Amino acid sequence: MTAGEILVVMITFLFPLVLTNLVYGLEILVGLIQSVIFAGLTLVFISVATSHEEH
Repeated sequence: MTAGEILVVMITFLFPLVLTNLVYGLEILVGLIQSVIFAGLTLVFISVATSHEEH
């Protein structure tokens, strides 16, 4: 289990509805930010690897 999943399970037992949705929203936001960063890094890597420089 990841830290996010453990946190969701703990919060589910303490505050069933309110905080659980907030944690899921936070996890979706973190996943979105990660995917944008990794897509940007991949784009930069591919553009550097395929660039044709004239000497």
